Amino acid sequence: MPNYHSHILTSNHSHIIGRTDPITGDRVKENDRVVFCTTCKSCFLKESWEYMKEVHCEQGSTLEDIPVAYSNFVVKKEKYSPIYQLKTHSIYTTIFSPVFYFLVIYGVTINNSNRSLMFLAATAFGVMLGTITSLIIKKLKLLTVKSVCLFKNRIEIKRQSFFFDDVEQIKFQREMESFISSNGQYNTTSRTPTLFIYLKNGMRKDISFPTKDYKTVDLFLKGLVQVSNTIRISFYSEQSQEYIVMKQIAENSKSNITVRQPVQLLDDTLYPHQF
Repeated sequence: MPNYHSHILTSNHSHIIGRTDPITGDRVKENDRVVFCTTCKSCFLKESWEYMKEVHCEQGSTLEDIPVAYSNFVVKKEKYSPIYQLKTHSIYTTIFSPVFYFLVIYGVTINNSNRSLMFLAATAFGVMLGTITSLIIKKLKLLTVKSVCLFKNRIEIKRQSFFFDDVEQIKFQREMESFISSNGQYNTTSRTPTLFIYLKNGMRKDISFPTKDYKTVDLFLKGLVQVSNTIRISFYSEQSQEYIVMKQIAENSKSNITVRQPVQLLDDTLYPHQF
């Protein structure tokens, strides 16, 4: 008798049917016999579980019952404090401020005989006052929007919510690029980091992270560590110091975290990092 719990899927398990077996890549179908890892809740075909020698997430425990469909209504009722939260300023604030001042200044001076001069003056003062206003708004952290919120049961990013019951894996990736500037100097800089969110229904969502800032991203990565006992987390960075931090996190954690070997390791010469 097998040392694990297996289940035959029926039409009542529509929330499981359609998931992808992580080993074979096959879609799980009705009447398939499947096994669920207790740690990450991943769904495997019986043959895949035996192929892995009945071990996943460094353990062999399996769920005795098929997970029930997670109710979004229940989720909304649950109160979770965010593990990590990133607030950014809307681009409309930066655009609106100069336009607002331009319209005010130009409207006041529109009756002036030299309209061309007034137009140029309104443009110049509009840009100057708008820039100052935008800087004050950012400094005082006014008019911010929540770009990323990480909870113990979900991640909300750019107005999209992903509940971890529906997520197979989250991959963080930062690539670096090198170039020669106009003065002939060799520089390296970071590309915008990307989150790859692999869903259990086989779909993948690619989302650009709202910032390149190393200190901000470092806090987010440490937040992901706190949910890595629920879902698989994969880190990849070509920035040398960030890669070292990721390696240390993975080595000191017993959770489901992997750090992929980068094809290159560079420092950011344009935007020095601080961890």
